[in-house]
Amino acid sequence: MGGDGGSIPGRADMIRTAGYKFARNLGGMGYTPNTQVRAGDEKYDTTTERRLRWGTCAVSQEKLSPPVVACRLGQLYNKEALLRRLLDKTLPPNAEHIRGSRDFREVGGEWNSSTGRLVCPITRVDMDGNAKGVLVWKCGCVLSDKALKQFGNESKNHNHSSSNTKEGESKQQEDGTTTDSKKCLSCGAVYTDEDLVCLVPTEDELKANRQKIDAIRAKNPKTKKAKAAAAAASNDTPAPNGSAAVESKKRPAEPANSAPPAPPPAAA
Repeated sequence: MGGDGGSIPGRADMIRTAGYKFARNLGGMGYTPNTQVRAGDEKYDTTTERRLRWGTCAVSQEKLSPPVVACRLGQLYNKEALLRRLLDKTLPPNAEHIRGSRDFREVGGEWNSSTGRLVCPITRVDMDGNAKGVLVWKCGCVLSDKALKQFGNESKNHNHSSSNTKEGESKQQEDGTTTDSKKCLSCGAVYTDEDLVCLVPTEDELKANRQKIDAIRAKNPKTKKAKAAAAAASNDTPAPNGSAAVESKKRPAEPANSAPPAPPPAAA
């Protein structure tokens, strides 16, 4: 191998390892004979990437530890780290959509002490890259996507007459729920499909979550202009019970120098 008859070929000379290449293509000669390096950057598959995101805070990159909160985009955060960044106004670009406490929800549920993962209360599986997790925004419970598909339809409220309800519309029930509302499999809280947030989403699921955020903010504007307009509208509307009192206050006072009324004539 070396030209002198005394070299013995090694395993690196005979077998190529997948994903590696020789640092110098000189065979067994030179200062770095048969040194192998990576052929390219290591890439994680989708499952491995989701597993890492399930256990890492999205703003501090630290290990998740309760209390944990989630945003409408489905990202997970350590509550203390998120509040600190929110108060200091140092949120990274992936969390700029969080403007206040209404934009995140504390995640409730059981944590596996050995793996440090959330556990679905129905299927008893860890929430990681192999199992998709869904957050019920109304109550903060985390359920597996498999549990929702298997038992979600059973929790739907069927105590209504479908013949009296048009397609695409919801009907108000006696208990305040609607025909398209469901009950949480864990705590029984009432929710709709709009309240479901896919946790640790893929690119397509992330787009769907963003569309939900835009729709919710369009229904409930919280800007200063919207609040000012609502306050102005409420001030212009007269109070039904206090209208007489308002008119009496606006009635001008009589002048002080006006003559007193004449006394009635004396009886004969």
